[in-house]
Order: sequence, then C-alpha cells, then structure tokens
Amino acid sequence: MEKTKKNLGFGFMRLPMQGEEVDLAQTQQMVDAFLAAGFNYFDTAHGYLDGRSETALKACLTSRYPREDYVLTNKLTANFFKTEADIRPFFESQLAACGVDDFDFYLMHAQSMKNFEHFKACRAYETAFALKAEGKVRHVGISFHDSAEMLDRILTEYPQLEAVQLQFNYVDYDDPAVQSRRCYEVCRKHGKPVIVMEPVKGGNLARLPEDAAAVLDALHGGSSASYAIRFAAGFPGIRMVLSGMSDLRQVEDNIAFMRDFKPLDETELAAVKRVQEIFRSKSLIPCTACRYCTAGCPQHISIPDLFAVMNAKQIHRDWNADYYYSEVYTKNGGRASDCIRCGKCEKVCPQHLHIRDLLADVAAEFEKKGASRSAQLFVFQSFHKLGKEHPVGGLSAVCAQVTEIPIPGVAAAALPGDLNGMTNGALHAEGGRAVPTRDTGIDDLGDGVKQRGIVQRKQRGVVNIAVALETGRHPKLMQDGGHKQGRRVQSAARALRRCAAHPVKQRLKGKGLGQKIIDPQLRRLRQHVIGHEGGDEKYLACAALAPQLAQDADAVHARQRRVQNEQLRLVRVYPFQNLMPIAGKLDRE
Repeated sequence: MEKTKKNLGFGFMRLPMQGEEVDLAQTQQMVDAFLAAGFNYFDTAHGYLDGRSETALKACLTSRYPREDYVLTNKLTANFFKTEADIRPFFESQLAACGVDDFDFYLMHAQSMKNFEHFKACRAYETAFALKAEGKVRHVGISFHDSAEMLDRILTEYPQLEAVQLQFNYVDYDDPAVQSRRCYEVCRKHGKPVIVMEPVKGGNLARLPEDAAAVLDALHGGSSASYAIRFAAGFPGIRMVLSGMSDLRQVEDNIAFMRDFKPLDETELAAVKRVQEIFRSKSLIPCTACRYCTAGCPQHISIPDLFAVMNAKQIHRDWNADYYYSEVYTKNGGRASDCIRCGKCEKVCPQHLHIRDLLADVAAEFEKKGASRSAQLFVFQSFHKLGKEHPVGGLSAVCAQVTEIPIPGVAAAALPGDLNGMTNGALHAEGGRAVPTRDTGIDDLGDGVKQRGIVQRKQRGVVNIAVALETGRHPKLMQDGGHKQGRRVQSAARALRRCAAHPVKQRLKGKGLGQKIIDPQLRRLRQHVIGHEGGDEKYLACAALAPQLAQDADAVHARQRRVQNEQLRLVRVYPFQNLMPIAGKLDRE
C-alpha cells in the first residue's frame, strides 16, 4: 500500500443520485475536494449502484486525473462468473468500465463460507494471482463477511493474499455475528494489513438515537461520524478506512478530522463505549444498506429502506415511520408482506441477516389491521380540517366544552381546545397510558384503541369521535375485527333521539356519519349539564353547532369514500393501510 497517501478512502458505493442516475456534477466536486486534501484511495465494485459506480468513477476520476494520482481498488464478485473461463472477460470489462489499464488492488469480493468454495472451484484466486504476474493487478486481497474461523482458513490456504477488507466499527466490534474484533485479530496473526469498510455502519453511526448522540455531542469534538471513523482508524495494522460519502458536506467533514488524524483519547473512548451500550439496547436491525439484496428481488422490495423505517420506529416511536413506509417506500408496491420467501436476498447479504423473517416483522408492524398510525394521522387531519372550516373550532370546540365539566376518573389537566389534553383525559378515564410528549394525544389515542379494540361506554370525548371516524366510515368496515363499533355509535344516536324534550332533536334527524359522530357527544353533554346552573345554555350552545358540524363531517366522509372507491381492492385487503393516501388526497381537494 505504498502509493496510498493517507488513511481515508473514498468508497464509490453511496454516491449522490438524481433519480436512478449518479449526480456526476456533485460527484466530481467531491472527488476534486478529496484529492486536493491529499487523499487518493478509491474503492468500487461492479455491482455497486447497479453497475453505475464504475462508470461514475471513470467520468469523475480516471478520465480527469493522471493514473499516478490515485489508488484504485475493484473486486471480483461471485454473481458475475460461473466458471473459470468467465473471470478474465469480466475483469477486462471492469478495466474498460473504469477507464484504466490496471487495478492497484483486486479483491475476492464478500468472501464467506457460502461462496468460498465457488471461488476455489473456479480457480478465482489463482486467476487473480496470474493477473498480478501479468502486471494488470498490483495487489490481491479479499473482502470478508463471516466468522473469524473462516477467515483464518482462507488466509491459511492462500498466504500470498496481501490485504483483507473487514467490516469494522464500534457497534460490531464485539458483535457475535459480525465478529469484527476476532477477525481483526486473525489478520494481525497472519500479518495482513486491514482495510476497513462500514466504519459508520451504513450511516447508522452518523444518525444516532437522540440519547446516544447526546453523549458524543457533550464532547464538543466533531460529528458523530468522526468518532466512528477515528475509532476504526486508531487500531494498529489498519491501513485504510473507507467512507461511502454521498454529498460534498460529508467529504468536507471527513477531510477536516482525517487530514491530521488523531486516535480517540481515553475520554472519547469512554463516550464511544457508552454509545455502544445505548445502541445495542435498541434491538435494531443491523442492516448497512449495501443494497445487494434489492438487485435480485423478484418483488422489487426496497429491503434496506424498509429496515431503516423499522429502526426509526423503534427509536422514535412516532407516526413519521408509518408515513414513510406507506407513502414513500411502498406507495407503488413492494410492501414487506409481498415477500415470497424465495431467499435470494439472504444468499447475498453480507450481514447474514434472516431477511425473510425480518420482513415478516416489518409487515406485522406497519401493515396491521385495526387502528394503525396511518389511521391516527387521518383522524388528526380530519379534526384539523373541520377546525379550520368551522369558525368556532369544529369538533374540537364541542369536545373542549365537554371536558370542562369535572368527571370522576378524567384528568383535571384536560384543557379546553387542547386536543392532546382531551385525548389523555379520555384515556385516563379508561386507564390508558399517557406520556407528556408533543404527539402524546394522537399516539395514546392509537395505543388505546389498538390495545382495547372497542371504546367502552364511559369513554367520551375525542376517543369516541376517532373510533367513529375509523370504524363507521364505510359500511363493510363497521364490524372490523369483530368490535362492532359502528353499532355502538348508532345506538348512541338513537338514545339521543329518544330525548323528545330536547329542542334540537328535530334538527338531528338527518342521517349520515356526521350525525353519528356528533350525537354521542351531545348525549354525554346532556347527561352531565342539564339541570345544573347554566347547563341548559351551555348544552344548547353546543347543540346549535351540531348541524354544521355534521354537514362538515359528511362532506369529509363523502370525499373520502370517493377516493376509497378507487382503491376498493386495497381496502378489502388492508382496511387501514390506505388511510394515509386518502387523507393526503382530501387535503389536496
């Protein structure tokens, strides 16, 4: 590795993209900045970015700089050869794609117990050594994803190998599956220099959970990624640390702390150890987003993106993950439940993940039948829409006045007009969980409905409206899950209509979902205020809003049903899965 100038390498695996193509203009800027700072090591493979990595490297590096200005590594991947005769033509195609006459390093790619025998049977190692003898390759090595025992076997069988590329970061250091530390120790035993891949674990160590990020932020010493890369680069025998940079800002950040590299000191190592503990406590899917799994997926499932969304859900526990799942990554198909369990993804996964089982977990989390996070967001948007359309505040105004009245078991902190407070109050009445966060009301509303299924008679306020909206919006879904919530709403409406003395009774005879939503609120209000001082006036003031509120709700429902009719097949299969796009279309109308 005598030509390498510094110990940071540019991995051409996660380049900036414009749609399906590499953003060549930005990539050129990144390459220029990297070389100008004195770094010169570049890494690619034919399968990266579906073949676009090599051509981007030619356009941004090899066609613009003399050959002596950079060190270039490429790899022989098992997917691209079936026999020994296939290897040389493939190698020549790689030279042409990269625009060079030779490679500084040529690695047997992603070596493991599964594919090592294929490489041996095709004499891949022997072919690579022959290419070195011919001057087309300067150094032969391997990239590796398996156990320390397997690595020891390969290095024992092929002692002439000159470098080993390992996955090495502080989360995987003592991980029993990745075995970063043990594999590193094998390399040291055999005297092989180490090239580090995934020092930031596919970006996961740059985007830490808040509690973990706070530990590193307290050091005031750089970005989260800087600690991860410096951790990896600080071990003896590690000659190069690759970073898959995807924008100019990342290049500039890496250059800033690696130009004059300093290993982590004792304080920084202690902080990293604390982050290790926090990160492992999250039970996250250890996907590095290499995307090897997506190329051969017959269902076109964006597996790394779905795993990232699942991890985000585990960390943040908010509705954003549901939105990205339903509206960004699976809007046009490719849901986790579409997996046919063919196993192609697991055969190429460097992390040896049980992808099929993990996709089943993702489907169970995001494709639930019942009150999903998408349903919660729809309810929230419905409240927001009615509140904007009605000058008095819409449904929230009625519920606010309802919650002003002291009720045993309802939280006293429920303030008029506060949607979160009202929801918490209703949940406290039923023993529901309430956590004081920004989205507490909506989150707890979903949790309460999901956990108990049907809202009991003594629950009032926002929860009643939410469940009515969710389960009464479509006749075929009124008995979803066997909860028969629609019948409860209808029963409450009939009870109010039997109150013949009520002056607003005749104005509530119109049929429709809006009436079913409003009637239970008025009924409850009547039970608690009629006969008390000022109660009649308060009740009549709320009741006077009922016709307009019912009309507003019916208008929302009508628009919703028009959209639902276009998606009837999905409604039958996943009744709540498409509430999010429905709500979005309603907002655009």
